[in-house]
Amino acid sequence: MQKESLINLGLTDGESKVYLALLKLGSSTVGPIAKEAKVAYSNIYDILERLLEKGLISFILKEKTKYFQAVPPSRLSEFLEKKEEELQKEKSSLKSLIPELEKIQHPKSRQEAEIFIGVNGIKTAYLRMLKEYEEERGEWLFLVAAEENQEVIDKVFSNLYSKFKKTEKDSKGIANKEYKKSEFIKNRHFNNIRRNI
Repeated sequence: MQKESLINLGLTDGESKVYLALLKLGSSTVGPIAKEAKVAYSNIYDILERLLEKGLISFILKEKTKYFQAVPPSRLSEFLEKKEEELQKEKSSLKSLIPELEKIQHPKSRQEAEIFIGVNGIKTAYLRMLKEYEEERGEWLFLVAAEENQEVIDKVFSNLYSKFKKTEKDSKGIANKEYKKSEFIKNRHFNNIRRNI
């Protein structure tokens, strides 16, 4: 659980293991760290270097040997704040970059269809549709057909559906037989839904 929480903060699996190992060991040389963290010795120096760059560990020299130690967990908030600052800079940079990229984009004829794959593909497709047609009249069509990972798909469509409902437009849904028992279908009101495809 601790490792997963650190990963959610932006650390890699190896970085999380090494940071936790150093919390347990205190000041330590490379060998014990690699053993406690259960990471390959060939990777330990690279991981330590990245943690040093992120400000999550430090080291001291004793007789020309490096001893590493983790910063106090309370300072993880500083790491997160730094990440947020960097993200804001990236957003600002992207905002100014988009118009420049659009100027050099090659003109193309209207596409009849696009294919989106996976959960992230679903999100992208529906959010693009919402952005492009939120001023249009008519109704939304939710096409939901899931044979695997129904719980994950339910969460995705529940979130998307709430965004679409804010437009106060009518909705219709199409689902396959496998998906008609899903919580999303049962707990959402559609003016019309076909479930026998």
